[in-house]
Amino acid sequence: MDLLDFIKTAQSMGFSTEGRTAWGTLSGRWFGLGLNAGGEMSMRAAVESGSESGRLALDSWLAEQKSAGTLADWSDDQGAIVVRFPNAALAAPDLPGFAAAFSARAAELGLRPACWKCRAAVDAPPAIVEGEALGLCGACYNSLEQASRELDSSKRMKPGPLALAFGGALLGGLVGSIVWILIKLAGFYASIAGLAIAWAAFKGYTLARGKVNKATPWLLGLAVLLSVVVAEGASLAIEVMKVFKDEGLSLTLKEAIQFLPIILQQEGVMKEILGNLALGVLFAGLGSWQIIKNLATAAKVPVLNIRRPGTAA
Repeated sequence: MDLLDFIKTAQSMGFSTEGRTAWGTLSGRWFGLGLNAGGEMSMRAAVESGSESGRLALDSWLAEQKSAGTLADWSDDQGAIVVRFPNAALAAPDLPGFAAAFSARAAELGLRPACWKCRAAVDAPPAIVEGEALGLCGACYNSLEQASRELDSSKRMKPGPLALAFGGALLGGLVGSIVWILIKLAGFYASIAGLAIAWAAFKGYTLARGKVNKATPWLLGLAVLLSVVVAEGASLAIEVMKVFKDEGLSLTLKEAIQFLPIILQQEGVMKEILGNLALGVLFAGLGSWQIIKNLATAAKVPVLNIRRPGTAA
């Protein structure tokens, strides 16, 4: 079934429509309709979950309907029922007939219409949730809307807090770079300390109350990269100070840093530094990869789109 046929079918039953979803009342019971990208139609209804035996009997009836070919499949999540119709029947599904039969069987079993989420037999007007029409009572709708707002708020950061979070990540990375400097001064390859820098940058970001959003992986990655560069530069400046001290000369850290451009021009020095930086970035990347990957995944968790029909999206 294409979208135009879906809309015509739904409106012929007196249903309201919005895109690929529709909703309305048939035989005294609320139903929601949906059309997926493959042209398959589904119908949603909720019954109270209080009577386990009644729901099991309704499930048996649905199984009989499936065996008869009236429906392709169905699911029942504690009373939230989704019925999917077969492709062959989508051109002209007998939705009013099925809805009447469903309502009659549910009434025989004493299963009253209910809220889709809590399955309580209460007034449950339609709500559009992620493009699907569901009957939700006021309490459930409010709880979902509040959760959506809180999740959206948790992902938003103004420039000030965002800069503070980056500062925390950078400060943490710089603290972690102390490990790099100590290892290098001890005469070992310091690249493995990239792991400590990555961990410290993440801790600094969280301590600065950085929120998980799309910018988080990039901020952490930049903080780690800058920290590795600073660590290598600082360790090189300290080595310059040691060399001068061995020659009986004294340099302050500031003077050693100012002397670095001359050192970097020496043959082979830049190549060695770039090699150390590459290894450091590699180890830092390995250390922070899982952290950044998890943060990126968390940032992609969508904010629930929920509203009552007739309100702005």
